[in-house]
Amino acid sequence: MGPTKRRARFARHILDADLPMPARYLEVGSFEGDSLAFVHALLKGRVRVTAIDPFENYDELPGIEMSTVERRFLANVKAIGAEVRVLSLKTKEDGVTDGTRTRNSQNHNLGLYH
Repeated sequence: MGPTKRRARFARHILDADLPMPARYLEVGSFEGDSLAFVHALLKGRVRVTAIDPFENYDELPGIEMSTVERRFLANVKAIGAEVRVLSLKTKEDGVTDGTRTRNSQNHNLGLYH
């Protein structure tokens, strides 16, 4: 199934859901905001969006600077006039010593944009 058919099926599910307006939309993994913009247009702007994305570099997308992707995301959100609550979960690894060995832990810093 190609991207166009997936997008059409996605739209059909949203429209057939008979959502109360404004609809609430949670997006996990927003990247540059393409799906968010699609839902915003589909619902004619009658949507309250929460987007969650760490915007951190990772091995699956080598050569892509996620800070640049985050800037594009924010510019795209602004361009469509969407009001989006963005949760940016940042992970910071540090070494924690328990006296006999060192183990890695992850601290999640939650950043909130409006």
